[in-house]
Amino acid sequence: METTYNPSFEPRESFDNNPIALWRSAPLERSATFSTVFGAVSQAIQHTLRNELPPLHFSVPDRLSDPRRTLPILVYAASNPSPRYHGREFTYDVLNPRMMGGFWWTAAKSLPALLAPIYEDLLASGQPELARAYAPRRYRRILAAVRRRKELVDRILSAETSLVNDLINFSIAIRHARRPLAAHLRLMANWGSTLRRIYPGLDASGLALKLFRIATRTLAAAMPPDGDLPVAQAQTNLIPMPLRNAPKAPLEFPRLRNAA
Repeated sequence: METTYNPSFEPRESFDNNPIALWRSAPLERSATFSTVFGAVSQAIQHTLRNELPPLHFSVPDRLSDPRRTLPILVYAASNPSPRYHGREFTYDVLNPRMMGGFWWTAAKSLPALLAPIYEDLLASGQPELARAYAPRRYRRILAAVRRRKELVDRILSAETSLVNDLINFSIAIRHARRPLAAHLRLMANWGSTLRRIYPGLDASGLALKLFRIATRTLAAAMPPDGDLPVAQAQTNLIPMPLRNAPKAPLEFPRLRNAA
């Protein structure tokens, strides 16, 4: 049985009021629950980025006029979060052909639906040439072009990996930290730096605190009732693997119907 990531989930009040206590009890890498719990947290982070980055990209006027810059972020938004949970492999490894094959395959399934409203709006605004660059029927060509120049997609996926690894390291460092707030501030600084460079011309550093809150809520939901047990004691307490195909939020983009 699979559980589904629910962004509206509210954790137990004690965890919500004291997230430091929760992160101090997060599973260590030697724990049998480590892959399951941090797999859920990683998926929540990846899912949130797929919903949040495109609206930030489109918040800058005339983004659609540059398909080379816009299509890679649409391909990313169309993809599913990485489904692999082996050790610390919670995100896509851009150097792993098998993992990236899965990325491109899932992107191909959802890309036409993301392109359709953009294409229709550009047509309605009297820009047929530009609309052609976003035509859903051309999704295979679009995917092939983005794949040939995959540096921008790789940049986002590498940032995902950095965010998740920083969070795991934070959960380790905070266990016995005398100044837990300082550890949290370091995490926010690292995340801010990563998010500031996640995509050319896009400063997503404002998402750092939101991502941490979502990660904390997901951790609270995924933690087994026994806490961080040794492998031998935790074998029968594993929770179901979290979302694989959580529904994507509707894509927000500039409305052009009243364009001059």
